[in-house]
Amino acid sequence: MGYGVSKKMLPLIVLRVLMENANENHMLSMKQMMHYVREYYEPYNEEGLAKLISANIKQLNMFFEDTHFSLDGVNELHIEVVSVRNEEESRGYIYKYYLSGNLFSDNDVRLLSDSILFSPGIGEQEATTLLRKVRKLSSKHFGDCFEYVKYTDMVKRTDNDHLFSTVELIGCALKSRRMVTFQYRRNGVLRDKKTTVSPFHLVISAGRYYVLCNKMETETISPYRLDRMENVTVEDKMPARKLETLRDVQQPFYLRQYMEEHPRMSFDKTISVTMLVSPEIMEAVKTEFCVKAAWWIPEKTKYRVRIISTKNAICNWVINVTDHIIIESSSDKSIFDVLCNRATSIMNVYRLQAEM
Repeated sequence: MGYGVSKKMLPLIVLRVLMENANENHMLSMKQMMHYVREYYEPYNEEGLAKLISANIKQLNMFFEDTHFSLDGVNELHIEVVSVRNEEESRGYIYKYYLSGNLFSDNDVRLLSDSILFSPGIGEQEATTLLRKVRKLSSKHFGDCFEYVKYTDMVKRTDNDHLFSTVELIGCALKSRRMVTFQYRRNGVLRDKKTTVSPFHLVISAGRYYVLCNKMETETISPYRLDRMENVTVEDKMPARKLETLRDVQQPFYLRQYMEEHPRMSFDKTISVTMLVSPEIMEAVKTEFCVKAAWWIPEKTKYRVRIISTKNAICNWVINVTDHIIIESSSDKSIFDVLCNRATSIMNVYRLQAEM
């Protein structure tokens, strides 16, 4: 690259070399600094290059100190000069250099990378591109401290290539308070019928993007997954409804409460359930559901817990841990029939399997 680059660019070249090739655990000697600088700048005097680099390092540090230059508003940028013992040198040591006060530490970059890796709402191509960009925020030695962390393909990613365009369009509709029209994919099949909604909130749940909205000719809130939406258009001539005008939505509307009561972003209405829970899965219940009350029942050696969620979410969860949970009462009595029917179906299936 760049032979013939002006000497005035040398301070930026020195900074780039340190940012890309050094950190506290991998400092650069002057010989290494000269090697990397030559990739961008061809000195007229090879012997004077070391002095030129040293002078620029001093000038940069003076600038950082005088201006209290900080990328994150807390830690000031500074080129650290460390003397390291070296018997091969006549003076017995050499100087090594690295840049401190970077905007992102290796741990920060690791957290950003992991967030991308564990987000199913980000497609494979977008994830690869983002990871490549994020990892450039650190030096080439990024990952040395994490070499024993192994990743498996445990996240089923979306295959919607237009997800981020959809996020942007929904954002524009929210800002301009306009309706949105789209086609929706259910069970892998794209429906021909178009849906028009008034968007209220753009949220993330379990790594997926959802829009909470009102479907035309209804009075409720419905969640739609953005990676299942296609052919999205903002209706510039159709003003969106206001959330407070929905007759079937409790006012004022609390987003956090809605998210807690709809852990799967289901279309179903929420119900209240009181149940006895074994101590060993109490933490799991708190993680999974919106727990409104919980108290210890000594004579039963269980907790009595009241939760609010959708009937389907409660049934799907309870059927898997039925040895540890007993539902005592519910605002929707039909939940007992649903659980009985599911239990009967399971028994019938496995009774047939046992008889084969």
